[in-house]
Amino acid sequence: MRRLRHRQFIFVLLAAVASSIGTASAQTADEVGICRSPFAVPASRIADCTELINSGKFSGYDLAYLYRCRSDAYVAIGDTERGLKDYKQMISINAREQSAD
Repeated sequence: MRRLRHRQFIFVLLAAVASSIGTASAQTADEVGICRSPFAVPASRIADCTELINSGKFSGYDLAYLYRCRSDAYVAIGDTERGLKDYKQMISINAREQSAD
């Protein structure tokens, strides 16, 4: 039980950090369709985000946003392990981008 609360705390903390990150740029907004829609079925979001992440078309902050969207979908289906993994990936990408700016 204590471990679960610790994970929930970490996840909430990461979610707060993620909420301060902007959305995908206008140039790519149309391409991310289902992936970024909080109203889409989570399984569809996961599949769409995964396809976009693996496409190689996105990098930097846009790629980080895709990881954030997929993480939200994982959490929606109760898969917090994968959700946390994607949040960590998002934070890692954003850190690299900020250090490059």
